Amino acid sequence: MSTRREKVLRIASVLALIGLALMVWSVLSPTPLPVLVGLSIGQAIGTLSFVLFLGVVAADLGLKQKLR
Repeated sequence: MSTRREKVLRIASVLALIGLALMVWSVLSPTPLPVLVGLSIGQAIGTLSFVLFLGVVAADLGLKQKLR
């Protein structure tokens, strides 16, 4: 079970880096296309990464509650 959580955390980390790269691209090249991509797709990818991370944290807290 913990290997599944590790896999989800790795996916969340990669998605966060991709989203961050898109947002940095929009800052370094402030033309309309990079800004739109960074603010829409980059934000969606970053939000998905955060949701995956929160899911793992919630599952981990639920497991700790069961062990008590």
